[in-house]
Amino acid sequence: MDLTRAGPQAVRALAGIGILLVLLALSTWPARPQQSDRTPGLATALEAASWVALRPGVSRLQLSVQSGIRLLAFRLDHGALEPRIIVADDRKGQRVADIVATTGAVLAINGGYFDAAADGTLTPTGLVISRGQHLHPLTSCRACSGVLVVSGGRIDIRWANAFVPSARVASALQVGPLLVEPGGRNGINRQTGPKAARSAVCVTPIADIIVAVASPLTLYELATLLRQPPPAGFGCDTAINLDGGPSTSLASTLSGPAVTFGASSKVQNFLAFFAP
Repeated sequence: MDLTRAGPQAVRALAGIGILLVLLALSTWPARPQQSDRTPGLATALEAASWVALRPGVSRLQLSVQSGIRLLAFRLDHGALEPRIIVADDRKGQRVADIVATTGAVLAINGGYFDAAADGTLTPTGLVISRGQHLHPLTSCRACSGVLVVSGGRIDIRWANAFVPSARVASALQVGPLLVEPGGRNGINRQTGPKAARSAVCVTPIADIIVAVASPLTLYELATLLRQPPPAGFGCDTAINLDGGPSTSLASTLSGPAVTFGASSKVQNFLAFFAP
């Protein structure tokens, strides 16, 4: 039909038919499936799991759920191990197992975000302080809302916008988001999101440290597990998300043969722990 010659009634009729067809198509379009809340099942599985003592002040928990979720966590009493931020010697990064093998660390986990150049060179995205040297400044990175600080053998988790570097800070790493905000508040309220490999560090109200890797979890699921009180969770007062996805990796020699999780990718920096 030539709409330039059609009368007003014909045009309105055609418009009405078009709207009806659109509404009909929308009504038959398959609805996006709702993401189920897996946190109750994870909490139940965690309640049934047991911490295994590896040495005084250090224990390990391993969890494997039928849905395919795996979790490996270490709990460190204050002073049991010495934490440090380690930067890869190779400009193209190192694997976490290499850090354990070459530095004498007994436990290491991947650290913060980084950018990769065309030649494979890795550059940190946010603040990096290692062994008292400021290797990269604070940035306005959207995901880097927190700073993991190592000072006096302790780990502290702070907001990046309130962090002021000082000579007392031997090591610091800007990353994020905060999964558990100070005081035990859930830092991730959106239940939807991608499921991926995750790495995290938390501090409990009694200054114990939890180092955890898991896959595949959403940020909300990980934050909920870290925040909930034991035995259904880890009881973290603050917790920070580390670089995830393919960077997620952990290696430990705390119980004889090396225990690894992920560990295939090269990354730019690490959180490592040494026997005092």
